[in-house]
Amino acid sequence: MIFFANLQMKRSPLLATIFIVVVFLGIYSFKHNDKGKRQLFLVEGTTMGVVSYHIKYIASEQSISEKEIQPILDSLNQIFSTYVPESQISKYNQLGQLDTLYNVNPLFIQLLNESKEIYEKTDGYFDPTVMPIVNALGFGPAKANDTLTQTQIDSMKNSISFEGVQWNESSIWKARPQVSIDLSAIAKGFVIDQMAQFLILKKITDFMVEIGGEVRCSGLNLQVQPWAIGIEDTWKTETDSIPQIILHLRNTSLATSGNYRNFNMKNGKKYVHTVDPKTGTALDKGILSASVMAETCTQADGIATALMAMGTEYALEFLKHNTEIQALLIYRENGNAKIYYSPELENFYFQKDKIQ
Repeated sequence: MIFFANLQMKRSPLLATIFIVVVFLGIYSFKHNDKGKRQLFLVEGTTMGVVSYHIKYIASEQSISEKEIQPILDSLNQIFSTYVPESQISKYNQLGQLDTLYNVNPLFIQLLNESKEIYEKTDGYFDPTVMPIVNALGFGPAKANDTLTQTQIDSMKNSISFEGVQWNESSIWKARPQVSIDLSAIAKGFVIDQMAQFLILKKITDFMVEIGGEVRCSGLNLQVQPWAIGIEDTWKTETDSIPQIILHLRNTSLATSGNYRNFNMKNGKKYVHTVDPKTGTALDKGILSASVMAETCTQADGIATALMAMGTEYALEFLKHNTEIQALLIYRENGNAKIYYSPELENFYFQKDKIQ
């Protein structure tokens, strides 16, 4: 077996350590002379600065390379990265209220449209305009405000409004002067979907694309089986243990959001990188991780982020009333790790270690 550990938590008595692992059974070689036979090929590298990516595909011969993949990833980074001053999203954030960003890349408009759909689906809990608070807490490109007060946070909350972002088929402008957007909570999923489309155009139908722990799977693996993706939790106490979960994915995506690694301590408080757009707060709400399966990785990524922002109680209620969303939550309750999963997941995807 080969495991790729993509998301790792800091170990803590109260925090689980979750790994997203990609499981491949059997021994394979990337280079041999058996032309015409199914082979497993790998393309890997980094994107978005330091985020690793892995593309595995099945074909009779190698048909794509890093030299083809990297320019596509770099071009997407030039659209969506808030760390690149000349990116289109950075240029938008620098606009005044009466200014307009023209000749916007169609992919930017597409992601705004998809973000709006998820914003409405999640009752506004997915909102990319939380950027000012994200920055102030040190989770964005700007330097953290070490003297941040609740009064300042309350003031920033007034700039949170996805309704304040306006666009048409080729332009973006601001309806509120202080609004700014950060699509990082959904961009990885969107980039994965773009890479999937690239592979399909290359007539590759059996593949797995992974960027920073998010995955999209198509077709079958080398063993002519669905791609095996594992979510492994190593929280183990004398009274509580969550089993390893193996999901067999075919023509679907999986994204996981969590606050287990990305958090800061300020004035004795723990601030997580997921901001609740309703309150402007970034406090631990008890959910360790939210994993969502969807047709596209963009959808899975955005909804997983929204579930984290909701917190345990509302997220469970939301999933109860939105049964079409397939999700798995690992959360903290009375000092113990608990697990919730959509019933459909057990019927169709869980393979190893019955969930208890």
